[in-house]
Amino acid sequence: MKKRIRLMIAAAAMLICMLMTSIGVSAAPSVLNDGKFDMTLVYHAKKSSNDLPDDYAVFRKTTANTTVKKLKSSKPSVATVSWSSTNRSVLHFNLKKPGKTKITGVLYEGKKKIKKFTINLTVRKYTNPAKMFKLNGTNYASKFKSLDTYTIKPGSTTKFKVKVLPKKGWKFEGLWYRNQNKTVEIDNKSTFTLMSNWSYVDAVFTNKKTGTREDIAIIIDK
Repeated sequence: MKKRIRLMIAAAAMLICMLMTSIGVSAAPSVLNDGKFDMTLVYHAKKSSNDLPDDYAVFRKTTANTTVKKLKSSKPSVATVSWSSTNRSVLHFNLKKPGKTKITGVLYEGKKKIKKFTINLTVRKYTNPAKMFKLNGTNYASKFKSLDTYTIKPGSTTKFKVKVLPKKGWKFEGLWYRNQNKTVEIDNKSTFTLMSNWSYVDAVFTNKKTGTREDIAIIIDK
């Protein structure tokens, strides 16, 4: 279940702050902000089978010939990083503890070096951003004290009214309802209908002080 979640979340939660001002070689892959940018991710001290993996789209216009080499973290005790040809636009971050590290690597298209890149990565401790996360009148916000996902089994219920409010110091960014094949942005205080037996509704927040983005998700497992 773990691997089915985060790639779609990355597109929703990180698209605005990451897919900006790329300057790359025409008809070749490019890395964000001309190869240098800052990034903040959230470390979860407590893990679960549903915990959201930290996969983020960092490269654009990738092809079957795109590769990433010499990838490393200056402080592997804070975070390590990897790249796989199965999803060439994405880096996977393995977060170890709060702190700062510098991620470096080189982007290639075939044998041609496109550019070196540097990510100044800040890892922050997870904090529950939700004051309210209601489905059909039940507030599940307290379930996110130490984990970013919570699973419910709704029985025969197929329609859900959702209402979300952020805690003080957090800004609510939006809601997305997802299953394995479809992603739909939904309005706060709206009603949605299940499209599959395994779905989830994802709320995205931003910390007003640090700019940290946080996703929390209620998984609906029938």
